[in-house]
Amino acid sequence: MGMFIGDATPFAEIRLLPPGSILEWCRGRATIREAGFRRTGPMRAGAIGRTEAMETYAHLFGKAVSKRRPDGGSFCVPLSGGRDSRHILFELMRQGIKPDFCPTVTYRPPATNEDARIAALMTSEFGIPHVLIDEPPSFHRAVVKDVHLTNYCGSGHAWILPVAAYLTGRVTTVYDGIAGDILSNGLLLSERKLSLFEGNQLEELALLLLAEANRSSVTQKVLSRDFLKRMDKGAAVASLVKELEKHVSAPNPVASFYFWNRTRRGIGLIPFSILSEIPVVHCPYLDHEVFDFLMSLDGAMFLGGSFHDETIHHAYPEFAHFPYEIAGDRPGLSREGQRYYQKAILEFMRYLVRRGGRPSALVRRGYVLPRALFGLLMKRTELPWYMTQAIYATELGDAC
Repeated sequence: MGMFIGDATPFAEIRLLPPGSILEWCRGRATIREAGFRRTGPMRAGAIGRTEAMETYAHLFGKAVSKRRPDGGSFCVPLSGGRDSRHILFELMRQGIKPDFCPTVTYRPPATNEDARIAALMTSEFGIPHVLIDEPPSFHRAVVKDVHLTNYCGSGHAWILPVAAYLTGRVTTVYDGIAGDILSNGLLLSERKLSLFEGNQLEELALLLLAEANRSSVTQKVLSRDFLKRMDKGAAVASLVKELEKHVSAPNPVASFYFWNRTRRGIGLIPFSILSEIPVVHCPYLDHEVFDFLMSLDGAMFLGGSFHDETIHHAYPEFAHFPYEIAGDRPGLSREGQRYYQKAILEFMRYLVRRGGRPSALVRRGYVLPRALFGLLMKRTELPWYMTQAIYATELGDAC
């Protein structure tokens, strides 16, 4: 699924601390007290309408930001073309708190640069310096560094590394929009998932989630046959069902599952690991009052993915003219992008050569090596989609 589930790690004898747990070390002995998931009772059916829910959300979010004012040093709000970061920026501006600058990552095709375009519109109107930060100079080295910064528990964060490098030493405070999408915009939510939770059809739901993640085609090609033989889909489904059972009673079980797994285990590595050199990273969507309120709402409130948009427009009508990112057709790789990924493939080949041409016992050498060589020789380079998982498996194999 592209993330670890529950408290699992890639190491058999190492587990993440459970949610809400307290670790005590006394006289050479560790004990863990588990409080479990932070839970609030469901909002009574019909007790709150959509408009009141939006107004309450906006009010509580304003309080959350007010409690997290910058300490007087330099601070910034990384800005995209989406919802979460602009909500933070709009609320700071409403409270008369103006960031020193707003950084935005720029991308090479086939990714669009909607983030940079829309962020520029907002920063220009607010008179805030807008800093564009390019992708990592070396995609290959960034992927390797990502594996180590996240302690082998994540991948796919290479894009944020230049932001972390730029901000370190420049700011004392940064605002991060973690969880805004899962808690208030219905990300990954669907009627089908809610229905399967309601009907306690958890095995069918687990199969749906695995299919939706669409990771099997990559793993089948990149991972070694010996390692794949040890991967049991039945065991994966059973493990996922066990985790899903913990969220059945939540008012919005889909958001609960994704928050405590995707957000906590994957996205959380950005503010709490990769940005750890910055003294203060504020995460206002994790404010207890904001979290408790949003998690008390029925999941159906967030179907359609417009709740957060409507909340922002309702709370800040003076800023309603700013557009959101447009998810249009993606262009092909530019010449610059071709050179960028050609360089990454060449570095990847050198990386393998230093290992005697063998990536790891976990990696399928007969596929990865020819694929990389083909990428170097072909006139039009495609995205080296296999590289991230191959590097992760190789580094993990070295660690084991």
